[in-house]
Amino acid sequence: MIEELKNTKDNVVGKVKDTAGQLLNNDRLELTGKLQTFKSEVGEKITETKEEAAEKVNEVIEWTKPDRKGNNNTPSV
Repeated sequence: MIEELKNTKDNVVGKVKDTAGQLLNNDRLELTGKLQTFKSEVGEKITETKEEAAEKVNEVIEWTKPDRKGNNNTPSV
């Protein structure tokens, strides 16, 4: 949740800097904005990957838990 808010903030601030740099003809400010926006996009991908990995780990944990009868839930291959 906190990571998502940081990514959103970086995205918005980056776009504002990018646009301001274009309007003011300030290449440095524009580049800073583009980099900050890119940082937010990378952060979003990292967050998504972490969430997907956590889901897979939870699936594996569920597969290895025995049911109430003591049978293993591991799928047959």
